[in-house]
Order: sequence, then structure tokens, then C-alpha cells
Amino acid sequence: MNIDPLAEDYSSVSPYVYGLNNPLFFIDPDGRKIRNADEERKQKAEQELKRNQNVVASAESKYGTEKGDFKNKAQYKRYKQAKRNVNKSERAVKKYTARAKETQAKIDEFKKNAPKMFAAMDNIQNEFGEEVDIMMSTESLSDNNGQNAFSYTEDPDNTEVRVSTPEFGINTLGIQIDPVMEKSYRGTVPTTLEAVKHEMGHANYTIQNTQAYHRYYLENLKNFKAGHRKDDKSGKRAEEWETKKDL
Repeated sequence: MNIDPLAEDYSSVSPYVYGLNNPLFFIDPDGRKIRNADEERKQKAEQELKRNQNVVASAESKYGTEKGDFKNKAQYKRYKQAKRNVNKSERAVKKYTARAKETQAKIDEFKKNAPKMFAAMDNIQNEFGEEVDIMMSTESLSDNNGQNAFSYTEDPDNTEVRVSTPEFGINTLGIQIDPVMEKSYRGTVPTTLEAVKHEMGHANYTIQNTQAYHRYYLENLKNFKAGHRKDDKSGKRAEEWETKKDL
């Protein structure tokens, strides 16, 4: 119902078209690129909390709060489950409210200190000229300071491959950053900004070379080291971006 905020970058497409007129294949929640995944999770949790609170309030208004107030066990069981769902949603809102702030701080730091890298990722397209959204989040990672989180989605005839995430759909790639930096495989402890730039470098190469990198992944599946084999061009770009001040 409103104009795409990046409409001027796609003059050949109507500014009011959603998902390039193919909503079954593409998603585009806000028309932008680097997105705070934890903020979107927080908003989803808030919506779920409100729905569960409404269910509880409706049941209590109609029946009451005690088991004997309800007509049968099934009704009371649904009410108790809704109460548990409220507690679960409240915990999710609290969790993602905190994480959203941490993630936004990382995004803002990246934008401020590496503006050219930020612009490159905020406007990144795949080999087919399609927009790819970067889903930034803060995650506790057991053995990494950061990681790219995505899978490959092949079209029906297997001639085109795109990155995707289960949660946000096709043409999205997750970048997860640990809240605490530890010694990396390179033997040093990076700053949070360096970890973000490193993962953005991985993502930059992967998105721009998805077809070739997918083939490389399949050819080296048994010995794949998440971007850090000597012949892995994604890893090379990640290290270049980490050590550069900006592009």
C-alpha cells in the first residue's frame, strides 16, 4: 500500500510492486537489505504474546480462572495451554528485545566505520540481478565469533541456485555474531567490527558468485571448512574485508 523505499534503484519496476510481482518466490518485507533479524523476531514474539493474552482474557471473561468454572476438561486444558503460551511469548519478547539492541549496535557500527562496505551489502544483488537481504543477528556460537547461516535453493530444473534461510525465505542470508569475541582460527581476538566485516566478506562473495560457490561446496562437501580452505575464495574475501578499514 506504500511506495518501495528503494524504488529509485529499480526504475523498470513499478514502485508499488511487491517481490518483483512474484510473491510465491520472493519476499521483501521492507524493501531494504541489511535487516535486524532479532528486531523482526521481537516483533513476531510481541504479536504472538498479544494473541495469547487475548485468548486468556477471553476465556477468563467467559468462564473464569478455576477448573470448575469451565464446561469441560478440554476447555480448561486449552486455557492452561494459552497461559503457558503467554509465559513463553513473554520470555521470547524479553530475549529478542535485548538481542535486537545488540544487533542494531553492530549494524550501526558497521555503517559508521565501514560505510562503503555497508553500502555494498545494503544494495547487494545476486547473479540474476535480484536483491538479497542480509539478516543480522546476535547468537551464542560455541566455537565461532561469527558465521554465515544459509542454505542453497535450486529452481525446479536445477539450472539456477539462490541462497535462502528457513525463517526468512529465498534470497536471504543470515549473519550471526557472537556477543563475546574469542581467539579466532588466525590466533588473534578480533573486535566485533572486524568479525562483522569478516562475515560480510563471506556473504559478499557467496551472493555475487552463488552458482560457482555452490558447485565448489558440492565438490568439496566431505572436506568443507566453512570458508577457510586455502582455495576458498569466500574465505579470502572475508579476510580481506576484516583487515581493511573500508573498501
